[in-house]
Amino acid sequence: MNLLDIISWHRNKISINELKIILYLASRIYVLPEEEIEISIKEFCDSIGNKGTPKYSEVKELFFNLDQRMIPVKMGQMDIEINLFEKISTEEKRGSVVIRLGKLTRPYLVHLRKEAPYPILENLLLFKSAYSMFFYLLFKDVETTMEYTFRLSELKQLLQLEHTYPRYSNFNQRVLNIAAKEISTLTPFTFNWIARKEENDMAILFLVEKDTNNQILDEKGLFTYIKEILWAEWRVELKQDVFMRWVPKGAFAILSAVKQVNVQMDIINPIGYLTEVLKKGEFGKPLDNISLQEFRALRRILAYYDDTREVVTSWLVKSEIETKLFHDFQDMDIEKFWLKFNEWILEEIRHIRNRNLTK
Repeated sequence: MNLLDIISWHRNKISINELKIILYLASRIYVLPEEEIEISIKEFCDSIGNKGTPKYSEVKELFFNLDQRMIPVKMGQMDIEINLFEKISTEEKRGSVVIRLGKLTRPYLVHLRKEAPYPILENLLLFKSAYSMFFYLLFKDVETTMEYTFRLSELKQLLQLEHTYPRYSNFNQRVLNIAAKEISTLTPFTFNWIARKEENDMAILFLVEKDTNNQILDEKGLFTYIKEILWAEWRVELKQDVFMRWVPKGAFAILSAVKQVNVQMDIINPIGYLTEVLKKGEFGKPLDNISLQEFRALRRILAYYDDTREVVTSWLVKSEIETKLFHDFQDMDIEKFWLKFNEWILEEIRHIRNRNLTK
């Protein structure tokens, strides 16, 4: 079964949080030891968006319930069912569950992991609805905008809802609205749809849009973005505690450091290199809550003034930005951009000038 299949299958078989255990293990399968695996209940709860003090007994029950389930798996041309765990126990003092994977579990989890990169699985873990998971996987490869058309009967079959929500209005309210709200809140994607009657069915046209450039990267969004970049470029997994040590340096510095690392070809430990680069404080005053498009524009401005020794004024810098630097950012509102960043830009240009004068 692929990810879409397992998400649809779970509905009448296992709970959403039991499904998340499978996804959690798949997301970390490359770093899990071969023998016994100790899973921190707190770490698991954090990964699925359950903040606060974890309810140890409830999570432990999820793992033990899942141990009683048979999971459908396709091995070659054969459809079989497997037990996920060969052994399961608890370490209550350490607040953890200890498992040993079944013989066929690891290949199955590797298969799921190959199907979806780590950041995709991380996003799936945060959804509270399996319908959100389903549509997110369906639309995850959209780069900017795309249209999809499905028959209502086709969607119901894919979601294993053939005998549920007989009226379109129920399906619209209980499935589509919930998925659209969660996806737009937790990911860069939004989708809208139009339904029209077609013979004995309904045709649903989806318009899916992905906004990466203009989305403000808060702490969570920045972590997800950097983690995805480091995995794609270096096949290294960024841990939350390491990232949190970088956070005081600001989003601009972190993004700049990652950009610098990605042009180096001989780095053995990119995480360690990034930490050292950020310690040096070469990227100016901390600056947060920026989009990728704003980051690129700010980098362009500072690069333009990298050799300056002249005194700069606010009106001159703004004029240079408008006439020489913003031809690649035509969809940005320059007035809003300048209002948001002018103090930071002018301070950084003055630092550049002072540095150049002391050379």
